[in-house]
Amino acid sequence: MKLAYVAAVANVASPSSFSGQLGNAVGFKLSSLTRIAETKSSCNKNMTLLHYIADTCDQKVSKTTTMTCCLSTLTHLFFNLKFRECMLIEADLPHVKEAAKVNMKELEKDMSQLRNGMKEVEREIEFFRSSQRATEASLQQQQQQFGGGDGDRYLPVMKEFSAKTAVRLAELEDLFIDMKARFDRVCRLFCEDPVTTQSDEFFGIFDYYITNFLEAKQENDAIKRKREEEEKMAKQQQEVRI
Repeated sequence: MKLAYVAAVANVASPSSFSGQLGNAVGFKLSSLTRIAETKSSCNKNMTLLHYIADTCDQKVSKTTTMTCCLSTLTHLFFNLKFRECMLIEADLPHVKEAAKVNMKELEKDMSQLRNGMKEVEREIEFFRSSQRATEASLQQQQQQFGGGDGDRYLPVMKEFSAKTAVRLAELEDLFIDMKARFDRVCRLFCEDPVTTQSDEFFGIFDYYITNFLEAKQENDAIKRKREEEEKMAKQQQEVRI
């Protein structure tokens, strides 16, 4: 509903330059969301398209809340909920801001480093194990290098560490694969290429839109309160004159 309403507003705001008719776009690129806050009104430079969207949704919620006639209760509830969804976009996407800080490519590098580090630990354990089977002369050299000797706990401690870490790494691998699959699906849902789309940029678009939407709503509320105060003062002054 939220993005569908944005598309509807864009169609009205961008008529065909040839026919003068309303636009007929059924969708838009996600990157277009970042330009909504930059599209200013020709009448009021302080008002952007995002201010208009926030104000319209807010008015629709208010009007449908007070509407008691001309619409059935079910229809009234439907419209009220639909526009209320637009005002609750931050609650619907609570993890977008944190997701915008994560880059999938960097995560892949981190996972690769963990795998390589685990292999290095396993090689170190195997090297130490084979050293204990060496000749007495070689064993003495290894004892000097690794601090080995009677009662040395290096090998059992590292084996336990390796076993626990391998389990944890396998769990991370499963989570990472699941995350990549989910990101692939959500990219295709929004008609974006999951191969070329950066995760931080993808979620950053939503974070930028939500942040600016909330700011626009706050500015609209401030203007509304100021207008109400001015009207109240004007009314009081008029009553004093009378």
